[in-house]
Amino acid sequence: MTLHTDQIETPCVNLQPPDRPKWVAPRRRARLVVADDDADVRGGIASYFRRAGYEVIEAADGAELIRTVVGELLDPERNPRVDAVVTDLYMPHAGGLIALSALHDIDPQLPCIVISGLAERPMLDEARRLGAVACLEKPFGLEKLAALVEGLVAR
Repeated sequence: MTLHTDQIETPCVNLQPPDRPKWVAPRRRARLVVADDDADVRGGIASYFRRAGYEVIEAADGAELIRTVVGELLDPERNPRVDAVVTDLYMPHAGGLIALSALHDIDPQLPCIVISGLAERPMLDEARRLGAVACLEKPFGLEKLAALVEGLVAR
């Protein structure tokens, strides 16, 4: 699995985000949940956003993603609001579509971006129907993902 950054293909294992991304992180420390069962992809995305000033929570599957968002609703003082979610579609213990459906029921305003290397058009259409604001096919550029996330948390 590879992600593209500045149009250069880089293995996720060796992904080193730039010291200073070209885009500007939001004024307050935004909270982003990154859910992907591939630890290299999840870690690469998380590292990139942490370097940009985001607080990032990682989830290894859809069930963990749902628990994370529910946890912030049950105890908002201890777990401040999640501002956006980036989730894979194919994960164990609750795939991305199940997680999207649950998240939409929990908080219809929570912006979710879907990422997938295997999704076919009907699956992406279903993700949009369930509330995904964008769908990116792997591999994708981290700058493209960053621009999407920045636009969502700036609202």
